[in-house]
Amino acid sequence: MEKLFKEFEKAGERAYRRKRELADSMIEELTVHAYIEEEIFYPVARAAVPETKDHVEEEEDEWFPEVRSAMGRKRLQELGQRMLDARGDAPKNPLELKSATA
Repeated sequence: MEKLFKEFEKAGERAYRRKRELADSMIEELTVHAYIEEEIFYPVARAAVPETKDHVEEEEDEWFPEVRSAMGRKRLQELGQRMLDARGDAPKNPLELKSATA
């Protein structure tokens, strides 16, 4: 994502077509990310750490360490592989996410 944002920022003021392509790519990447979180990561994380909220703003600083500690190395590696495998099945359109209609 960072690469896409940097490329967008570097594109010229009149690079409308290229900026549109980059924006579409960003939307697709964020959609895939949201799908993987919703379908793979959060259900497993909630089971490992039941008292967690649906989405903690500081997830990387607060929630992820709890999940890592509760799950153990092997389960985390398996979860990581499931998340990678899910990329191919993830919708590319944000309106296809379950959360878009919830």
